[in-house]
Amino acid sequence: MAHTDRSDSTARQVLHREIAGTMGLLADEHDFHAMRYYRSFTFRDHAAYLRHVEAVLKARADRGGHTTIALFDPVAYAGFCATVGIDADTAAGRSRFTAVLAARGTTVAYDGRPLVDLLPSLLDAAVRRATREHTATILAAIGPCALVLQSQLWGQV
Repeated sequence: MAHTDRSDSTARQVLHREIAGTMGLLADEHDFHAMRYYRSFTFRDHAAYLRHVEAVLKARADRGGHTTIALFDPVAYAGFCATVGIDADTAAGRSRFTAVLAARGTTVAYDGRPLVDLLPSLLDAAVRRATREHTATILAAIGPCALVLQSQLWGQV
């Protein structure tokens, strides 16, 4: 990035556009209701939650920000917090878990489509990833020949 003579606050605004983000999405009501157990999770209505998520995504996109969406699994979240030793009843814990999802999980880029239209793409990507991981586990258990086959098949994907 080139040097600029802008004020500090303007320079920070410019830098904010350089930050990519990931939104952990509670896609269904079952997962949403599981998160209501936490006092720090203040949403009480799934439809309203989805409207707020969509508004945040749109606002970030309107400002030129890049955001991906990942499925937020409350069971995996609780396990993550227990393993890492952090308090699950905090926004910081949810944010940290979402960062892990961004790095290791399935995400789709927010492209301006309504969530109702984007969600099938995210679910499809998650199913494909889970299928690949399951297949890799089965092939690894079979032995070295299966691993060669796996690398040949995945090399063509």
